[in-house]
Amino acid sequence: MTQDAPMILWHNLLAGAAYTVDIGTEEAGRPMSNVANLDTLRPAQITADPSGVAQVTWTLPGSIGYGVEPFGFGPWGGQWPIEAIVLGANRHQSAGFRTPGLTWEIAGLTIQDIWPDNTAVIVKPSAPVMTSTVTLKITGAAAGQLITIPELYVGPAITMPHLDYGYDPYHEVANAPSFKTESGREYLAVRYRRLEVSPRWSVAPSRLWAMLDYFREQVLEVRKVFWWAWSPDSHPTEVYLTRHNQPAAGMPWRSSVHRSFDLRLVEAV
Repeated sequence: MTQDAPMILWHNLLAGAAYTVDIGTEEAGRPMSNVANLDTLRPAQITADPSGVAQVTWTLPGSIGYGVEPFGFGPWGGQWPIEAIVLGANRHQSAGFRTPGLTWEIAGLTIQDIWPDNTAVIVKPSAPVMTSTVTLKITGAAAGQLITIPELYVGPAITMPHLDYGYDPYHEVANAPSFKTESGREYLAVRYRRLEVSPRWSVAPSRLWAMLDYFREQVLEVRKVFWWAWSPDSHPTEVYLTRHNQPAAGMPWRSSVHRSFDLRLVEAV
């Protein structure tokens, strides 16, 4: 994969997948299915066993036959690859903070979670992983510790070309109603702030057309949220749960061999 090529993470293989809790105890009202509900404020929680271990195994959906999906393609010969993993978290509210400081073993990777509890982080396997089951083993917890997992993305990525110049990765917008007094003094009440970014690509190469059309149909046209990582290798914590806040995302033809593509993303706070 190209170093720091932006990634669109939109098809979580854990969503709707059957699972079993092998070690530890699933918290009542916070099932492990919540790791793929696209809502960091409704997290999954699991209590570690006396040795400080928790383990869950998912059975992934079956393969996809060529031509069964729209646009006549079956990814990787009919099976979705695991090209990225995201340990999700909410940046703004403690209810969606992740339990940090633990070791995650998933899809053949061992991840030492050293990042702040209010940041999401993306991890890329060195090569796509093809498997029918995914086992998550968490170690390093205290005996009986409650572990919070706001979101866990495991699945394919649309690896895009590098962004057009002019992209601001930290464009945060503050919502602050103002109130003016008789003296002229102005008071601002900051209610929230969120990232609002506009990634653009002058050239979307033909190898991506089918996947991008599928992404538009399955995610953008139904206004679903998805993970956006603009620089996954050098800035692994700059990954955000976002929504395209426009009614459509155009991908017009620019020549016989390329099209352009742009998004208007707002952070799903």
